[in-house]
Amino acid sequence: MLDRLSIKYFKLSVGTENIGKETNNDLAARCPICGDSKKNKHTKRLHLYNKGSSDTDFVNCFNGDCACQNKPMGAFLKQFFPHLLDRYKKEKFTETMLKLGDESSDDVFSQFNSESNTGSNTKNNAPVDSSDSLTLSNSLGFDDWCDTDNSEIAKSSNLPNLPDLNEPDIVTQDLSSFFTPIENSPEALQYLNNRGIKYNGDFGKWYFGHQDLKIGDILYKITNAIIIPLYFKNEMYGFYSRNIHEKTFYTYMHDSNIGFKVAFWFNIDKSKPVYLFEAIFDGISSGKTNIAAFLGAKIPNERIAELREPVFVLDNDKTGILNMIEYAKQGHKVFIQPDKYNEKDINSLKLNHPDLNISKLIDDNLFSGISAIIRLKNKL
Repeated sequence: MLDRLSIKYFKLSVGTENIGKETNNDLAARCPICGDSKKNKHTKRLHLYNKGSSDTDFVNCFNGDCACQNKPMGAFLKQFFPHLLDRYKKEKFTETMLKLGDESSDDVFSQFNSESNTGSNTKNNAPVDSSDSLTLSNSLGFDDWCDTDNSEIAKSSNLPNLPDLNEPDIVTQDLSSFFTPIENSPEALQYLNNRGIKYNGDFGKWYFGHQDLKIGDILYKITNAIIIPLYFKNEMYGFYSRNIHEKTFYTYMHDSNIGFKVAFWFNIDKSKPVYLFEAIFDGISSGKTNIAAFLGAKIPNERIAELREPVFVLDNDKTGILNMIEYAKQGHKVFIQPDKYNEKDINSLKLNHPDLNISKLIDDNLFSGISAIIRLKNKL
């Protein structure tokens, strides 16, 4: 069955005067993107449809030359009607959280909240299973949005444009009720201690996962995982997780295309040197405070451009070295680990050399340009 918000924003996009046949799983309209048939003004080849078993509604034009081919509803709005996207996202998010609030009266959900509030961890030793999870609506996802805007189509709409805010368009959400505060989990704190990390709240409030979380079609196996939220204005817009028993990681963001899949990004001072790491624990282990971490991906170029002085402190392995060569070619400073240290990353360096002043070591071994490139190539 089609989602009511999909129907609402589909009609806002194409105009109610262009709407044709409507069923529970299909809504036809004259396509404003390609103009549809010029011979027959009654032809309606644009369809909003649901495959029946899917949580996602799709938009497709059956005119083969049209640019709209099987777009998820979020992608359809983002590419062709971007002025409606922000309103759609906020309504979807609000609807989802209200739905979750209504479900909280169920026995299973109440038990889950009770465990979260008391800090108990009854499922820590249970096997990870997709059935042992809490499911959130796919509306928290939007992972398949495209990056193309069609400003001409947006301008042709008779709907007013939303105001252009001089700040990121980020939907924040409170997921804290799904996790246990990390201070209530001795084993999580012990894991951090074993990694040389003392949790003190300097990098935001952290949590511990005691139940898997399904968002859309993706199961985030966060049982027994440390949860480090991504914060914007002290509110959560996503999270990074690291299992304390095995080397598994999950990163969730409400909108994976906004380019802020970077930990601590909204806490840094961009006018000062910003030290950029591949992993959160490496950044914290460095002793630096103006830090950000990539979370398993290269930082987007548009984020780097915002920094007055980015400093790259990447892993001492082939991938990290090759990436730093590229950054050095761009004129950025990179940390080149002295050859007498064989450790792969900063966290390992701290654990193996507890008396080493890593912050000073980094500052004493920063290079850029041809000097950095030669030194890095000698490490390969």
